[in-house]
Amino acid sequence: MPARRSTTKLIVLGFAVVGMPTLLAQPARPEGDPVLFEGARLITGRTVMPALVDVHTHLGYRSGATFRAENFSRDTIVDELNRFAYFGVAAVGSAGTDRGDLTLRLRNDPHPGAVVRTAWRGLAPPDAGPNPPMRDAPYGVSSESEARQDVRELAARKVDFVKIWVDDRVLDANPLDNIANTRRIARVFMRGAEIRRLTADGGGRSR
Repeated sequence: MPARRSTTKLIVLGFAVVGMPTLLAQPARPEGDPVLFEGARLITGRTVMPALVDVHTHLGYRSGATFRAENFSRDTIVDELNRFAYFGVAAVGSAGTDRGDLTLRLRNDPHPGAVVRTAWRGLAPPDAGPNPPMRDAPYGVSSESEARQDVRELAARKVDFVKIWVDDRVLDANPLDNIANTRRIARVFMRGAEIRRLTADGGGRSR
């Protein structure tokens, strides 16, 4: 089970927001200032909003100004998750370009950054799908039997969703939907997991 995270309750008094672990403020007096219990803290000049969720990320590749497969490591991913959290992103979905089992383990390993959910390795036509340096990360699927084998492994890994690249973005490869009925196969083995597909124009639809 993922580690439970502590929460902070927010008390809104007019346009002032008081943040603390427990309710420690009384209503504002007519002159405007709230009466705070001992230990309470009045925070002003801040904006409060719901946490963001980024459902399409490619974790592990970016380090500094570089974006390459050699960067893929736990330290790189944790650094990215910390940066997401700093800017208000509470959870991310890693979209089918993972290497090894790092993101699978980070779903449950305690870490201070954003929560991870992952498709692990996506499904794409051979040598197609995502752009370099991520191109070799998904499964290369050229037959229905390969699709079945790959989706069985995804199910065994308990991925959170399935990512499918339908073509190679410039339509040089045969559309994967026509080769293997991959979405149907994924549904059978994943039993209702969300299926996402990416088309040549960059658009995606959940099925």
